[in-house]
Amino acid sequence: MSQANEAHSALSEEDLMIQDTLSMTDEERLDLLVSLMVDRMIADDTSGGEVYARIVGSQP
Repeated sequence: MSQANEAHSALSEEDLMIQDTLSMTDEERLDLLVSLMVDRMIADDTSGGEVYARIVGSQP
């Protein structure tokens, strides 16, 4: 696949995701947000907790 086709495909996928998000109920959007936050916290915890350390002021 050419770079132009790959870029167009990626944009089309992004557009579909945006449309899906816009059609969600408030509760579904909150569930998505919570899931993304939990995923980020887990990733931070497994990588040493740098984000958490910045939040609590342990790092500049």
